[in-house]
Amino acid sequence: MSTGPITIYDKSALQALSVDQAALFGQFYRIVITPLFYVETMADLEKDVGEGKTPEDVVGLIAAKTGNHAPDANGHHSRLVISELRGVEITLDGRPLVVGGRPVKSADGTQGIVFDGAPEAEALHRWQR
Repeated sequence: MSTGPITIYDKSALQALSVDQAALFGQFYRIVITPLFYVETMADLEKDVGEGKTPEDVVGLIAAKTGNHAPDANGHHSRLVISELRGVEITLDGRPLVVGGRPVKSADGTQGIVFDGAPEAEALHRWQR
């Protein structure tokens, strides 16, 4: 995963890239996927597509273009608002706001946070398969 500049994936821009171009893009930028990306991609499953293609083919190609790197799935704003109303401090410093972390402690006492797959990220993995 790149630690370079952060960019948000726009589905239309991603569709314009080849699989190789998307892979190269992911090498130089840290990719953030917004909830809207998932909504737009899921909507493609309902669209009429060109001859010789199925909606699943279109979604599969989008997923293939995101599969060459590890994009961060930004949390939906409603979850962030609820967290903030519950007293969680939301830091807006340019990093993606990934949700679903849980605190862990290793045997040597080191503390950290483990992020299980967000439902959106799990959907992306299903599309890739």
